[in-house]
Amino acid sequence: NNEERRIIKRMELTGSMGNVRPLLLALRMKRGSTISEQEYIGLLRRIETLVVRVYVIAQKRAYTGRYKIYRLARDVYQENVSVREIGERIASITRDYADDGSAADSLSRDDFYGDFKKREQRYLLYFFEEALQGESNREKMPFSLKEWVSGQLVGGKKEVNLNVEHIHPQTPSEDLDVDDCEHRLGNLSILPEGENKSLQNAVRADKEEAYKEINLEMNKDIVPDLSKWNSERIITRENEIRSKLLERWPIADTEPATETS
Repeated sequence: NNEERRIIKRMELTGSMGNVRPLLLALRMKRGSTISEQEYIGLLRRIETLVVRVYVIAQKRAYTGRYKIYRLARDVYQENVSVREIGERIASITRDYADDGSAADSLSRDDFYGDFKKREQRYLLYFFEEALQGESNREKMPFSLKEWVSGQLVGGKKEVNLNVEHIHPQTPSEDLDVDDCEHRLGNLSILPEGENKSLQNAVRADKEEAYKEINLEMNKDIVPDLSKWNSERIITRENEIRSKLLERWPIADTEPATETS
């Protein structure tokens, strides 16, 4: 169904689905017999949380948790576990490698910009933007997650490349008080490639029009703060991003959710 497609597509775009494919296959084979449609979708959401938290946010190696996940896939196929236990084991694996503390620490790295792949950075910033737009009355993003993650937005017969931009320039033209925060998540946003190149070493005030041009919720609070952008504002923004991302992929302790959004 459509919800299954959306969840699978989100996982595929992380580039880190390898370990969970046997589990996904086993669940799909049991859907409609020992696992209801609602239960199946709820379990898919839990697997998505595992994939994003463990392999994207916590930056664990590709083989992390493989044995536990494969063993669970076997138990599902052999019908040795209840739906509740399947959900609990997925949550347990997620917690083992990416609980709230370790996930938060990973998102708070001093060199987030260097440690995370650009696709991963765009992936996480997409869902931060999605959370902010969900709290506003504006129209939703007119482009897909796939376009955003690839960095190429196509529309109006033209292609716009998106890059991850340092709000405070990496090599500023004036002395700015950001301590060692320039590569942290809180100092990163999204701008069109053309604007990126022209603003690489610009004074902050010159960036206002560029941030307004792309018209993203994540940039609204940046514009009035550019003239006084500092380490305190970077950390405050980072805490907000981190909170939104962990809320987007929570580790559930109860039965798999059955909502459709």
